[in-house]
Amino acid sequence: GEEPATPGDAPFKDLQYFDEADGGLFYGREQISAQLADDVSRSRFLAVVGASGSGKSSIIRAGLVPALKHASRAGMRWHIHIITPTAHPLEALATSLTRGSESVTATATLMDDLARDARSLHLYVRKIIGKGAERFLLIVDQFEELFTMSHNEAERHAFVANLLYAVQAEGGATTALVALRADFYSHLAQYDTLRQAVAKHQEYIGP
Repeated sequence: GEEPATPGDAPFKDLQYFDEADGGLFYGREQISAQLADDVSRSRFLAVVGASGSGKSSIIRAGLVPALKHASRAGMRWHIHIITPTAHPLEALATSLTRGSESVTATATLMDDLARDARSLHLYVRKIIGKGAERFLLIVDQFEELFTMSHNEAERHAFVANLLYAVQAEGGATTALVALRADFYSHLAQYDTLRQAVAKHQEYIGP
């Protein structure tokens, strides 16, 4: 007999987040996606804060990222990297930044640079994006992993220091967006400059 028909993909993904390829399935959050796109175009740091299950990842990946890629086609070119901190945030960052290189040495060297010098992310971005109307967006999704999975305090501090230097360096092209679960807000207290940046530049995502 014939194989039974395969049902189509369900339009709702429950607790899975929508990713960039799901842009066509993504309904109801166009306004906040447009707001985030405007925020990252005008500011070099943004925190997206919301409760667990509020859809932060979906809004960023299926709403914001396609909106910025559309902007790229209109003239403002965005280089977009999306990472989660994992247990080794510097490795996650260096792996993403060197994804175009087949050399593991390039990744290892960048990891060492990031650990040693807080200017490394800024300088690396300056090197890779060139000049003109180009912007670099680093999206750190599930930022709370920095507190729940990473147990190397020196590595955590180096990650935060590189992030903050890159978004504050004069003439820099880096914008950072961090997505943080609201119940981890208090963990920011150990990084005073980061806490101030989040307090000043944030969008709260309701349920």
